[in-house]
Amino acid sequence: KALGCKTVVGLPFKDIATIDAYLLREVPSESAAEARQTIKRMQDVAIHPIVPAAVLQATPLPGAIPLMTLAEAAAAPHQSRL
Repeated sequence: KALGCKTVVGLPFKDIATIDAYLLREVPSESAAEARQTIKRMQDVAIHPIVPAAVLQATPLPGAIPLMTLAEAAAAPHQSRL
């Protein structure tokens, strides 16, 4: 609710006043099932975490948006989608 989410039957519901993304400086461990389930439920309604790229490399989180500088992005290997 602090992020602007309303809830319907205990699940987040996105409307015009809801955030689109939030900064998550640390990713919950694999054993933190409740925290990961909450993140997944928010992703299901298109509210995605932005996580520092180095943190995502150490602790992957499907659907998270990597946060990096322009220099880091330019230096990253690119994959062709042709």
